[in-house]
Amino acid sequence: MLVTLLGRLAQFAIMFLSVKLMTSMLVPTQLGRVALITTSVAFFAMFLVNPVGMFVNRRLHAWFADGRCRTYLHWYSLYILLVACLATLSLVGLSMAGLDLMGLSWAWSLALVGGSLVFGIAIQTLVPSLNMLGRGLSFTVLNVSTLATSLLLSYVFCTWIGASAEQWVAGTVAGQALLAGLAYWVFFKNYRAAQWIPYPSASQRYRLLHFCWPISIAVGLQWAHMQGYRFVLADRFGLEEFGLFAAGYSVAAAFLSAGETILTTWFQPRFYRSVNSENPSERNAAWAAYAARMIPAALLGCSALIATSSLLPRVMLGPQYHEVGNYVLLGCFAEFGRMVIGIYVLHSHQHMSTRSLILPNALGAVAAAFGLTCAIVFFDAGIAAAPVFAACGCILVALMLWWTGLRLDKHTHLDGGRLTAQALGLFAAAVVVLQLLAKLPVKTTLEALLASLLVFMVWMAFAFFMRHDLLGRSQNGKNG
Repeated sequence: MLVTLLGRLAQFAIMFLSVKLMTSMLVPTQLGRVALITTSVAFFAMFLVNPVGMFVNRRLHAWFADGRCRTYLHWYSLYILLVACLATLSLVGLSMAGLDLMGLSWAWSLALVGGSLVFGIAIQTLVPSLNMLGRGLSFTVLNVSTLATSLLLSYVFCTWIGASAEQWVAGTVAGQALLAGLAYWVFFKNYRAAQWIPYPSASQRYRLLHFCWPISIAVGLQWAHMQGYRFVLADRFGLEEFGLFAAGYSVAAAFLSAGETILTTWFQPRFYRSVNSENPSERNAAWAAYAARMIPAALLGCSALIATSSLLPRVMLGPQYHEVGNYVLLGCFAEFGRMVIGIYVLHSHQHMSTRSLILPNALGAVAAAFGLTCAIVFFDAGIAAAPVFAACGCILVALMLWWTGLRLDKHTHLDGGRLTAQALGLFAAAVVVLQLLAKLPVKTTLEALLASLLVFMVWMAFAFFMRHDLLGRSQNGKNG
């Protein structure tokens, strides 16, 4: 556990350096193009790959134990390659039709989008799977090495060839490609595969399709809800203003995603082991045990980020982006909503009832899109309206997931009063701190860093008082 924690802290440091270097080297127009490229990759990854990847996570322990894992992952790799080809052809077709805000040639589309899907998903499958199987050291070394190599190559490409979106993303893809082969070798080292693995039966294929197609629709809607609007913003407000928005939002997303990754590294392997347990009581309690840890941690992280939203751009971003604190603040709420939805969604995954995800995500996406469209067309709203309506859509999705699923399961009870009190207390403290910081003459990066560290120490005290929730223990010290 200590090795994993140190690795996650190293990952956090690399993330910080990556954002700092990217915003120091790329002008807002190029940063906006990077955001559009990653958004395009996210669409194909979420809509076509994520559902199958969820199924792989759900069955990984069983496959690894009986020797079928290598064969099934090879089939999965072939599917990813087909998705990458489809993505490249789709983007080239859109470009030929004049619908290309990214400005990529067909060769760059193949290298950046296709390469990100093939090598990025290979890394995102193999490396986290090592952690799922309890191989923490291998997971940590490969994870940190991939991030460090990608950052180094992005910096080298931008320095030697030119500071552009293409070179930055190319460095990331090159780093993933270099480490993907090593990750495969480490994952299957000393692996004993089954001598004969039959082709999946009709019932197995049906079970895969039954599990995946609802997730595909749901995450496609989630992409439209949380990311698809970026193309509209870039077209309406221009790449330069969109680049400033993307920089601020990326700070919120980076911090909360880093915290979420640390937490899921600890808690998701335990969740999936419990889900696959032969003990019915352990299976039934799996989601509640997971959510009771994750939700207080999400509240803690989001409130801390709100409190420091005016300081972080000066610490994390280049000089051109120091005044994007309002986008950081608004991005906090949207990303917090995304985290809560991610927690709620695992209840459906646990029970393999993924069809229940479609309606909530559809309502959230439609409500967010309709609200943002009306705000822009009728009220001439600015670019800052996007995360506001994304957050409102998240609230609707979370309420629908609770109403249609969690409310009906007697094993998913959480202490709503305690969580509400924590939320009110933490967000009230965040608002007070934000107002106090607004009155301080913070001008330099060093001053912003020192003020951020002071706020961090205050939130560490909050974390101490919430330790029983974060550790999943009751007040008497027994495991919850």
